[in-house]
Amino acid sequence: MTRMMPRRRGVVAGPLLAVILLIAIMAGIWYFALRSTPERTVSVVLAAVQEGDRDLLDEHLARDSVRWAEEYLSVMSQMMAGDTGDEPPWTVGEARVSGNEATVPVTVRVREGLALLSGSERTIDHVVVLEDGRWKLDVEKTARAAVGGIWERIIGAPAAPPAGSQGRQD
Repeated sequence: MTRMMPRRRGVVAGPLLAVILLIAIMAGIWYFALRSTPERTVSVVLAAVQEGDRDLLDEHLARDSVRWAEEYLSVMSQMMAGDTGDEPPWTVGEARVSGNEATVPVTVRVREGLALLSGSERTIDHVVVLEDGRWKLDVEKTARAAVGGIWERIIGAPAAPPAGSQGRQD
């Protein structure tokens, strides 16, 4: 009489399938909820400005931009409209990514006093750079993009080249 051994394949397949499913769920959560994107970075930065959360702001600034954090916080908080109900006073557009740098257009509803000068909304291109696998706001490049746009509207010419650059040599 031969004895039949119980099949063990089902015992191994169940836990293995559970582990694979858990890995797939975690990857999905990371990709859709936790992954750093240019738009998400800019949204977090603007929320930090609105809340006055300097620590959160610093976490999302490029290394060279931390020294400009107070100025950015001051300018943006003075510009943004105050109480806008449940909606934030900004709208983040779709990023234009070029290598390790991206430009994210942000339309900001401005305070009443400033609206007389520039209208009730202003679009500011925020420049983010990829550092250590995460997108971070580059305050200096963002300021140059903002000032360059204003400069071009005022006199119809491009802004001066960045400090330290050679510019055009004729």
